[in-house]
Amino acid sequence: DYSVEARFTINSYALNVEFDETACSVTITEENSSNVYQSGDSVVFNTPLIITITEKTGYDFVKIVEGQEQISTLSVYTFNMPAKEYNLNIETKLEKRKVQFISQSVIIKTVEVDYNTCVESFEPTRDNYRFINWYEDAGLSRLYDFDAKIVEDVSLYADWEETTKTYLVEFVDWNGKRIDTIQTIPEGE
Repeated sequence: DYSVEARFTINSYALNVEFDETACSVTITEENSSNVYQSGDSVVFNTPLIITITEKTGYDFVKIVEGQEQISTLSVYTFNMPAKEYNLNIETKLEKRKVQFISQSVIIKTVEVDYNTCVESFEPTRDNYRFINWYEDAGLSRLYDFDAKIVEDVSLYADWEETTKTYLVEFVDWNGKRIDTIQTIPEGE
């Protein structure tokens, strides 16, 4: 009589999860277990896993991809470890923030900027007024700093200085013939 004993182990494979640490955090856990894995760990074939993506302020989770294939658009992804090295990439994007430029209680321009970036100034025009600057408040008491990073929606308010109104005056005789050059005359003169 012979007795044969067979011993085998279930194959394990590397689980690699790439992500931008400034945009999100990633937790890899075994379903119904307290086991926690890190990217690069070896995981036994067919182990039920949960990947949880937590967005950081200013970022949105987009999707999980393997190579060029979209795997999931959910921030909690449940799967069984495949019989291969599994390389996943977590894609995120910067959130947008809205900046409104307001003049005389009217929105004259709205732009969207990426979270934590700066907005570019622009100089509006208004008849008989000279643009002074942009302010953070409607009372024009806090000058806006265009080097400031935008982390929330912002409204900016234009300050104006009235200029002297001028008129172009053409002098003509009773036949409509110009008798003098056209002159610029300030209002009230």
